[in-house]
Amino acid sequence: MKRQSSVFFLLRHAGSLPRFAITSMIVATCAFPNIGVSWAEQAPAFVLHRTVTYADRQTYIELPFEVPEGVTRVSIESSYTEREKHTTIDLGLFDGERFRGWSGGNKSSFTVSETDATPSYLPGPVRPGWWKLILGVPGIREGVRSEFTANIYFARAGNLPGVSTFSEIPLRDSPAWYRGDLHMHDAHSDGSCLSQSGKKVPCPLYKTEDPVGKHFGVGSIQYSGVFEIAGVFADFKMTDPRREPVPLFFRPMSQQFRGYKEPDWDAAEKSSMFLNFIILDFAQAPPEAEALARKTLAAIDPNLSVRHFSPYEAEVAGNFNQDRLLARLTSSFGVLALILASVGLYGVMSYSVVRRTSEIGIRMALGAARSGVVAMMLRGALWQLLIGLAIGIPAAMIAGHFMASLLYEVKPYDPLAFLAAILLLAICATVAAFIPARRAASIDPMQALRTD
Repeated sequence: MKRQSSVFFLLRHAGSLPRFAITSMIVATCAFPNIGVSWAEQAPAFVLHRTVTYADRQTYIELPFEVPEGVTRVSIESSYTEREKHTTIDLGLFDGERFRGWSGGNKSSFTVSETDATPSYLPGPVRPGWWKLILGVPGIREGVRSEFTANIYFARAGNLPGVSTFSEIPLRDSPAWYRGDLHMHDAHSDGSCLSQSGKKVPCPLYKTEDPVGKHFGVGSIQYSGVFEIAGVFADFKMTDPRREPVPLFFRPMSQQFRGYKEPDWDAAEKSSMFLNFIILDFAQAPPEAEALARKTLAAIDPNLSVRHFSPYEAEVAGNFNQDRLLARLTSSFGVLALILASVGLYGVMSYSVVRRTSEIGIRMALGAARSGVVAMMLRGALWQLLIGLAIGIPAAMIAGHFMASLLYEVKPYDPLAFLAAILLLAICATVAAFIPARRAASIDPMQALRTD
């Protein structure tokens, strides 16, 4: 008996399908001794401050400071805000003549002197003059403002803290394992390369050579050369738009590896051959694409049934159904709030007209024009509108600041959106206030004077 499978079709228009992908990590190690210092207990010689924004993303910022004569050690302690919003600030040091080291975002403090230095920094002469603390900003989200602060400490020959001695003599004259720093960048950290289209994409596995033709595998090390790489494509989100892209690769359905000796890996390989989704890529979709696909699949295997057939754009849009529902609910609440505000303003203005009926009658008896009465009533509504805007605009900006991490390609401080909201509120307030104002202007002066 043949196994019956269900197929889910996606119809996609112009474009090409990615073929193979692989991600990697490159590990570099360096060996330096441990250093124990107590410099943070003294007052800093300098305090450097910088506000980092989205405009600084993927750039380097230089913060200069002056090292005076007689200094034998420079120590730096740093901190910055908005880490929880995926802000990353790396650190480096330049002494005016040479680059002294880089610690990425894995250290918040380091020290350098003539005899020793924090791992990943170079020991050497502490020359007087202008030094630079270098900030690298590989990642900060749009709308986020990170406050960076660095405390600069100096030590002189008379007040050096206890440190271990740095030696330039190699510990061994042959390759070996050394205790030291491990630092790595992979395709999903801050490393990026330019694709053929000019866009920045995560760097491929083989940074220094063409990956096409190389081999990789899944499972234990004995399967590392099973598959050959035919091409590399940029990261993309497969099913969940809220998650970061994950490493993946594609293989033809006809390519099944039968050499796994472990039952678990063999079962996983067999289950990966289950035909669940098929994407049809047309330069121009024919009128009867669904009927053609069903007929072709039935000719291959009558036991394969098609459960669903839809355009690719509809499937992509389906990933955002929940977001679309929340957006519509939020818009509905906004419209309801606008209606309630307009009704409330109308009620307040109507009550004001009733209370000021006698005053309006006296003004009109003394020669006030009807347009003047309307303008007087509208001025009262305008003041209420301005008071509401004075409270609402700052509140909206504060709310936008806290919601910045939840917005996707939407600026929390969009001037056009604020202007449109103010204009809409002004129109609704004017209409709500004009009706009672016009009624006030139509009051008969003699009848108004008789009103208590």
